Amino acid sequence: MQTVVTLFVAWIIGDSLRATDSRRNQISRSSIVLLVCIALAFATTPAIAQQINTPDEVDPHRLIRSEASCEQAGGFAWIVRRLPDGFRPDLVRIDGGKAAIWTGPPGTYEIDLICQVDGALAQAHARVVIRGTGPDPSPPGPGPMPPGPNPPEPDPSPDDVPADEFGNLGRRVFSLLKANASETFPAGELAALYQSTADRLTGTTTPIIPTVSAARVVLKEGHDEILEGESSAVWMTCRIEIEKVWDEHQRDMDRTKAARFIAAVGTGLQAFAD
Repeated sequence: MQTVVTLFVAWIIGDSLRATDSRRNQISRSSIVLLVCIALAFATTPAIAQQINTPDEVDPHRLIRSEASCEQAGGFAWIVRRLPDGFRPDLVRIDGGKAAIWTGPPGTYEIDLICQVDGALAQAHARVVIRGTGPDPSPPGPGPMPPGPNPPEPDPSPDDVPADEFGNLGRRVFSLLKANASETFPAGELAALYQSTADRLTGTTTPIIPTVSAARVVLKEGHDEILEGESSAVWMTCRIEIEKVWDEHQRDMDRTKAARFIAAVGTGLQAFAD
């Protein structure tokens, strides 16, 4: 844009030198109007994050080369933490080893990039600076409460989710969904999947799931049926946390304990669905 302005100013000067007095006055007036328009355009252009290099610790072969191939491969890059208030996560376009982030107000933000290609995860931490004076794309706040004898109940908080023996995993899942998921996220369907899997693993309902490994297969198949597109990317942020906690307890993870673990995840999902 600066190059365009420079060329435009040079053209004005050259044309003015060649023109007559009356023509110069006309050029000057037109030039002033156009320069004002350009200045206004600069003032209202949304701020865009600068491109950042892919961090060295990330395997570049796991990163997506474009958003199109990302969708074809079932992989997504996702901003998962330290978002400004009011922001929703947005897809990050990976192209040529660089990540172009979303538009937004100026500031310096810490983000995590997560890519998934054919089931393989690649994570990266990045520091990105957004420059400019663009409008705040935050969604508007909630409107006035609708009239009526029974106003809607306030949204649940993490403290409303029951504590569990896995470091309050259900609350962590709820918090991640609260920060990253939209209203269209199929939390209710996933909650039903996790609760039914837990019940079948303990033998409360049939058909019984005989082993912990079989339960994990049931969950994976359920994920494949329920999740797609944006929902799959949002769930990936939760899955990373779930797998981390699972690894901490895996040593003594029998059927009963695994059922409690799965039920804890389902509790967080159900709280978000409600």
